[in-house]
Amino acid sequence: LSAEYDMVLFDTPPMNLVTDAVVLASTAAAVLVVVRAGSTMPEALAYSMEQLGNVHAHVVGTILNNMALERDSRYAGARARRDYRRYYDPTLKT
Repeated sequence: LSAEYDMVLFDTPPMNLVTDAVVLASTAAAVLVVVRAGSTMPEALAYSMEQLGNVHAHVVGTILNNMALERDSRYAGARARRDYRRYYDPTLKT
């Protein structure tokens, strides 16, 4: 397919459930890891990254999906701007 198309994307099942993703990742030019907000456990992500490292997969980034502004309200509106500003400017008080 790569001879006919600029980019070929494979959407695989979760890496920790079946080996399909790791097998494909070992031959892919690049890998994006999708993480579900509020659901993917840090240990599961660490294990996935370890498996990708074991097959020398070229991980180029991550995608955070299922982000719920209602659930994660600190990311919404004026409060988010204050929180981010406080994060980047340590002289501001909390």
